[in-house]
Amino acid sequence: MAQKGFSLLELLIVVTIVGILAAVAIPAYSDFVTRTKLSEIFLLLDKAATAASEYHSIHESGFPSDIGLIQPAGTQRYGPIEVISANQREGSYGIRNLKNFPPPVLNRHLYIRITYDPATGYSKSWDTDLPHKFHPRE
Repeated sequence: MAQKGFSLLELLIVVTIVGILAAVAIPAYSDFVTRTKLSEIFLLLDKAATAASEYHSIHESGFPSDIGLIQPAGTQRYGPIEVISANQREGSYGIRNLKNFPPPVLNRHLYIRITYDPATGYSKSWDTDLPHKFHPRE
């Protein structure tokens, strides 16, 4: 009589392999989703920085201290974009407590700083307490 189906050992091997793959794939997928969400914030903050630089170049009185002047649409999902500091030479804008993220990123901060130097122009830098693997590219 010919054997039909799988033996218990074969099924256990398949379940073990699937378990190992899931143990590797699920954390990698979670990091991928987190990076995707963060890239949306990086883009929004970069747009705010560009708007702040344009405001500064037109008004020459300093970087805007009213977030309404530079805030791009769709910024409330992960926390409100706020003015961290603004003066004649520098403006910092960002989210003080990130929300809707998994624990490694939840309640961390992410700021973009725009600095104006009359000799070299505008430069941008990031300030964050995110884990290193989630830092924005400079």
